[in-house]
Formats: sequence, C-alpha cells, structure tokens
Amino acid sequence: MIPKNLKIGDTFEDGNSTYEIIRVLKDGNYISKRVECNKLVEKDKFLEEKAEDKKYTKTQINRMSIAELKKLANEYGIEATGGSAIKKAIIEKLEL
Repeated sequence: MIPKNLKIGDTFEDGNSTYEIIRVLKDGNYISKRVECNKLVEKDKFLEEKAEDKKYTKTQINRMSIAELKKLANEYGIEATGGSAIKKAIIEKLEL
C-alpha cells in the first residue's frame, strides 16, 4: 500500500522495489518511477564492495610469503595450515 501525503522526491517501497514520487496529482494520487530493485541492488552493492575491497590475481597469491598468506586467510575467515593449503583455499574463496 502506498503511503499518503508524499511529496515530489519522496520514496516508498512496494513489494521488492523502491519508487520515487515525480508528480503529485490534484486528486492526491502520485506519478512515480521505480528507482531500484531492493534485493538485487543490495546484493550487487555487496558484491561490488567485496570486489573493490582488495583485488588479487592467482599469480599474486602464489607469490605471497607465508606470513602474507596467513594474514589474507585470516581476513577472509579461512582456516588452513601450510602454505599450499592456504593458497588453494584463498584461490577457491576468491574464485580465481
């Protein structure tokens, strides 16, 4: 249900979508446009933040020291022991 007394620029949610009021009619009805699809936008933002967080290539991971690998594994919540196992787990986690 659409709330009452909205003004131009106000937003409201209907289902999984968010709409912005672009015009208020004389009878009190609104003309609106969909500005985003909440669930998809949140998922996309999460994935973009993860991607922007730190980007590594498979080669970079393979060239890291054990200390760097352990630190990176800790950041991603990976529990593995030994250099090769850590590298493999990180590469799988990052889908490289």
